[in-house]
Amino acid sequence: NKNGKENNNKNNKNNKNIISPVDVRTKKDIQKAVERIVKGPATVVLIYTDWCGHCKTFKPIFDNASKNVKRTVQAVKVQGEMLDEFNNSLRNKINGSQEIEIDGYPSMLMVDKNGKRIKEIPAVQNADEINSVMTEINNVNSNGNSNGNLNVNSNGNSNVNSNGNSNVNSNGNSNMNSD
Repeated sequence: NKNGKENNNKNNKNNKNIISPVDVRTKKDIQKAVERIVKGPATVVLIYTDWCGHCKTFKPIFDNASKNVKRTVQAVKVQGEMLDEFNNSLRNKINGSQEIEIDGYPSMLMVDKNGKRIKEIPAVQNADEINSVMTEINNVNSNGNSNGNLNVNSNGNSNVNSNGNSNVNSNGNSNMNSD
């Protein structure tokens, strides 16, 4: 079927925009992380430390999900000691980006390609939930609006199916339109 083939090619084309995950442990890694955020459509950012027991348990789950071939968002890990320098670089490279602030480790959030927080994500020890986060955006247009499966969990309480459109602002609020 010609239509099926075109849809397949379109999905593969969108996934070509997804770059391999990066772990920010030194200054030289920061530019790679910023590159992923700018490339978009969205980036899941994990903030962790090497001494945190929960982080040691959660990182392998995050790593596996970030290697998912169906991933539709960028994936970045930031070692906690690099967070201030990472935020400085984000502010310098992306006009209007928001500083990433955390209350503890591990912390995970999703930011748009302008470095603005879309939502916080619970760092749950459930591989299926993390894989779902990594594949929740089907298509994001040039304005950063998501068309398709954008699921805003616990904090935003919103689900949009593949027939709907969702615009999520930096406060985590969702405006839905359906076809």
